[in-house]
Formats: sequence, C-alpha cells, structure tokens
Amino acid sequence: MTNQIRRVSRRAAARAARVQVLVTADERSLLELEMLAATLPMCATGRVFIEVADASQITHIDLPPRMTVTWLDRSVRGAASGELAGRAALAWAGEMLCTADNTNRIYLLNEASAEHVRRHLEVGLSVGADRIHSR
Repeated sequence: MTNQIRRVSRRAAARAARVQVLVTADERSLLELEMLAATLPMCATGRVFIEVADASQITHIDLPPRMTVTWLDRSVRGAASGELAGRAALAWAGEMLCTADNTNRIYLLNEASAEHVRRHLEVGLSVGADRIHSR
C-alpha cells in the first residue's frame, strides 16, 4: 500500500469517527444548550436549530467549529412554538443525517416539537431510540 493511499484511508477513518449532532432548542432551553455544547467533542459536526419568540433573544452560543447554528424567529413567520425547529430538524435530518452511522447524537431540547421529531426519526429514518435524547 502506498503512502498516498494510507493517508487517504486515515483521513476517511477520521471523518467517519466524527460525531454527527442534531440539536433543537428554544428560548427556554438556552442554558441547557450551553451546557450540552460544553460537552460536545471538538470534532463534532452537525446542526443546531434554535427557535425564539423574536430577534431580541438571539445571542452567541459557543459550539465546536464544525457545528452550524440556525436561529428561527417565530415573530417573522407567525409560527406556533416548536413548529419551525421541528420542520427544520426533520428537513436537515432527511438530507444530511447518516442513519446507518452509530456516531449520530440527537438532542431535542425544544419540548414543543420533541415528540413529533422523535417519532419521525425513529419510524421514518430508522434512527435508534438510544441515539435520541430529550428532556
């Protein structure tokens, strides 16, 4: 095996070992989100959807560098609590979540959409219940 192939194999193994994370939160769970973020490995990749009542609740959240935060403002869209985070999480999971991967971690901190999202992930995408954590 050449050095080039070994390097590519090591990079592929490192990518495969990364933890892929999906988080939903709202204005009531920001403290819980900050505590969760402090425990995530620096190599974690994924998405955080935070639903807030209005733009005044948007703040800075420290996350690993490969994690992306999307703030969802209910006042702009006239949505019910949990509606925006639930839809965003399911759309992202359907496109990006590697369901055969045992390194997936899903944290549903937004109580308003947690049960709906959990059911869709378990039934629709076959994500193991042990990978989904909620309040």
